[in-house]
Amino acid sequence: MSSNLLSHLLVADPGLIDPTLEKSVIFLIDETSPDNPVSGYMGVDICGKNQQDLADVIQEITRRRKFGPNKTDAFPVYQGGPHFTDYLFFMHGPDYESDLTTKITDNVRYTIGADNGIVLDMSSQRKRPKDIFTAAGVHVLGTVDLWADIGLGAWHVLPYDSELVFAKDRSNIWGEALARAERQAERQKADFGDLSDFITARPC
Repeated sequence: MSSNLLSHLLVADPGLIDPTLEKSVIFLIDETSPDNPVSGYMGVDICGKNQQDLADVIQEITRRRKFGPNKTDAFPVYQGGPHFTDYLFFMHGPDYESDLTTKITDNVRYTIGADNGIVLDMSSQRKRPKDIFTAAGVHVLGTVDLWADIGLGAWHVLPYDSELVFAKDRSNIWGEALARAERQAERQKADFGDLSDFITARPC
């Protein structure tokens, strides 16, 4: 497993009972900024929790930040995590770019909805990308603690999977991702034997 988890999916083990993380599938979209005292990752829960309409989310953000367009098309927004909840994070393909777009892989980007033009583009059926997942807020996970939790089996790690990130039906994302993680573990065990010692040896 690569020591850089960027673009991977973290699948919560059934034994993980943290109420903010249980039954989550977290897509790691970026690393924390160099001036952040805790080195780690920003990630968005793609399970489709607490669905809201974009117009309602914008209305609340507008109330708090005095920002936001007056009108948007109906569009689902999900709870991405408990941090930076005043911002919208749009995961999408390479068919949309702006000054606030960050490349995750060759096939997927994220754009922060920090100005009216971006929010209007994303909410418009004519302008928004073909594949899109929208979240309010992110999780911030420290590298050292994250690798420790992976070693303890609290998280399963999957490579980026567009079928999960951009799924139309989000009713069982966690269950599907967990099943894929279990199949991956079985394949690895058959090919290489027990990897627990390797996985636990996290980078310094």
